[in-house]
Amino acid sequence: IGVPLFHKEKVIGAMAIQNYKGERMLNLEDLKALEYAAPQISLAIQRNKTGDDLKMALEKAEMSDKLKTAFLRNISHEIRTPLNGILGFASFIIQPDISQEQKENFLHYLNKSSDRLINTVTNYIDMSLIVTGNLKPRLAEVSPASVLETVFERFKGVAKLKKLSFRLTIPGNLKD
Repeated sequence: IGVPLFHKEKVIGAMAIQNYKGERMLNLEDLKALEYAAPQISLAIQRNKTGDDLKMALEKAEMSDKLKTAFLRNISHEIRTPLNGILGFASFIIQPDISQEQKENFLHYLNKSSDRLINTVTNYIDMSLIVTGNLKPRLAEVSPASVLETVFERFKGVAKLKKLSFRLTIPGNLKD
């Protein structure tokens, strides 16, 4: 004999018993006992499943919290670095005893730090919009050579200021 196991009017399993040995046949009283026990067994199964689901949800939440913390730590660093440059060079530029050349140099660094800060914040906002589905990434074919040239052009001035050798050599197979 057997009975279904329900949870919220949905069958989640079945419970059956069978007598392979012995003279006693299963009867209506055995079925009634099984029907009486079935709701309690269904409830125990659901509680166990709910407990497992809660454990999995807790693990996911803890992992999400760790990722969020690492992400915020990274944002903090990426934003504070150019902000410190802005504040530092702004305080230098207002000093009365510095030359016009020094002021222009400080202003250059102030602008570069401001641009870096704006780009960083914009990138993080774009990432968050992509993750939430509010912005769709635009996929396009790019030339590896042009990407390398763009990066080279962007950083060659910094390398020159720091008196570093900075060269770009693009193999023939990347130029297409």
